[in-house]
Amino acid sequence: VPKVNSSTRIGAIIITEANPFWVTVKQGYLNAGKELGVQMDVQAAPQENSISAQLNILENMVAKEYSAIVAHSITRHNLIPGLVKATQKGIPTITDSIRVDMNAAREAGARPFDIALVDFMAQGKIGGAYMVEQLKKEGGGKVAIIEGLPGAPQSQARKKGAKQVFDLEPSIDLVSV
Repeated sequence: VPKVNSSTRIGAIIITEANPFWVTVKQGYLNAGKELGVQMDVQAAPQENSISAQLNILENMVAKEYSAIVAHSITRHNLIPGLVKATQKGIPTITDSIRVDMNAAREAGARPFDIALVDFMAQGKIGGAYMVEQLKKEGGGKVAIIEGLPGAPQSQARKKGAKQVFDLEPSIDLVSV
């Protein structure tokens, strides 16, 4: 990694600090900032469904001209206007195509870097596989998927991953989503 200018300011937008997963992600960003010698500013929406508040955070980071911004979008579309503004100002943004509809973002004029920040489908598969393993000990059983925030990319991907695992196991009966 090349030496970084000490005035480099990187913003990261996470979903919410009300969820322990995102608290861990925040700490990872802060630790990386210290290690690399850059100022890391991690902000979060107050709740998992605060889509306009999350967009406001991104637009404020753009207005303050951060050196780069990493965005974990609540929905596939809520941050696109802010990503467009960042592109227009020449601020590099990083997100992933699980969280952001990249076709819609590009059509709107945003040019975020697309990297796999979190593999939510794999998380669903891991959870589903654990449940299958446990239920097979009893000869199988009925399962239901409790989806998280409806329409949120992480909820949809986890649901899809778990459903794929359940559908492959004949001893499992998926009764409800």
